[in-house]
Amino acid sequence: MYCLFSWHSCSVHQWFLQLVEKKPRKLGLKKNVKLVYAEVNPLDSIVGKTGLYFKEQVAKLSDGTVTIDIQASGVLGSENDVLDSILGGGTSIDMSRISAFALTSYGAEKSKLLSIPFTFENREHFWHLPILILLLNS
Repeated sequence: MYCLFSWHSCSVHQWFLQLVEKKPRKLGLKKNVKLVYAEVNPLDSIVGKTGLYFKEQVAKLSDGTVTIDIQASGVLGSENDVLDSILGGGTSIDMSRISAFALTSYGAEKSKLLSIPFTFENREHFWHLPILILLLNS
């Protein structure tokens, strides 16, 4: 299983937590699963703390059958190194939180929009943009 978390990864985290909540033993897993999570930031940063919370929730919801091994502070390489490894079929990294801008060199051109400084005037403007895009595309 390979999973990339973009900068806006809340929905991916929630999806994964819902998956492990189904109890891996009931899904047919015979043994415990350990997943390596690559993080370029230190654990005391906001994204590091989010990763730690994610790790705790996975362990709790899976009754300890799924554990997350967070490799923080870029010990497994830069975001591009991690992406190259995962997309190239490497087996040492199972998941990572990746910034939106790092995805642009892998064909995700629209993710550049999330990295433009001062794109949004405030939170309300940010949350209304997807609605505007839907209206324009319909």
